[in-house]
Amino acid sequence: WAGDERNMLIMPGYCVAGTVGAKVLSGMKTVDIDQYTQINVNIDVQNLSFSAHADAKGIVELIRQAAPRNVVLVHGEKSRMTVLKSKVMSEFGCPCYHPANGELLEIATSQDVQALMSDQLFQQAWAQEQQRQLDEGQEARPITQLPVRGVLLLGDGRQRTRLLDPSEFDLDQVPEASGPIDSPLPVAGSPAAADAADRPETVVFSTQKVYDGSAVAQRLGLAPDSDPAQAVLAAIGELLAIDAAQQVRNNTGADGARTIGVGSSIQISAPATTAGSLPALRVSWAWEEEELATQALATVNRVLG
Repeated sequence: WAGDERNMLIMPGYCVAGTVGAKVLSGMKTVDIDQYTQINVNIDVQNLSFSAHADAKGIVELIRQAAPRNVVLVHGEKSRMTVLKSKVMSEFGCPCYHPANGELLEIATSQDVQALMSDQLFQQAWAQEQQRQLDEGQEARPITQLPVRGVLLLGDGRQRTRLLDPSEFDLDQVPEASGPIDSPLPVAGSPAAADAADRPETVVFSTQKVYDGSAVAQRLGLAPDSDPAQAVLAAIGELLAIDAAQQVRNNTGADGARTIGVGSSIQISAPATTAGSLPALRVSWAWEEEELATQALATVNRVLG
């Protein structure tokens, strides 16, 4: 049909230079598809700008609204991504990357500590930010970032970490105690304070991988009456023991559910499923073992296909 002038081809988007689409748009009458195929083009060719991808202006606006700590450009021509990378770094002051296809990118991140902010501290900081906008003659706009100054009280396992206004906490009011105390902050110089200092805040991540039990059972060659979840966990455990060179711990609960443990914090389990729902694996890990967790997740994806 490409040789019939009665036909029309509409290109709904941009074609990268060197591709077949770009050659057709440029007006070439003979196009090589591959080393064995050559096509004569004698049709009407039109280009329609219809793309679901954001342009550079849209990407910059998205970055402005989201305020990310890092930006990774993954789609586009290298020369244009280089220009956009420079614009992002100069305008927003955050690292920007444009890795090549297949390139491994490692981004160093800082540890975040989740804390409950007191109502008094939040309301005070909010009012100060609104007043600052009025004093500077700025138009009223949504507050997306709010600097606060308070006292951070790290949790001790019994109470969550909290962020308080300085007026809400007075170290002198913490009572002396010979035994366990209910205060979120141990008395300075006490054994409890030394223990708290040696026990850093732990940040735990988790993800859930949903999969098709029937497809996995067929790929693993399981018997019809086999439990795909248990077979999947067994396969993951065997591969982790080989690929990650780690000792794999197998635990079985009272209900027969199996859990795989790797390292000091990584847990892979199969939660119970309800009728009609797809099976899933739950993977959790502490941020200190993120590198090992990446290997574990890759193994999970490998088994689940």
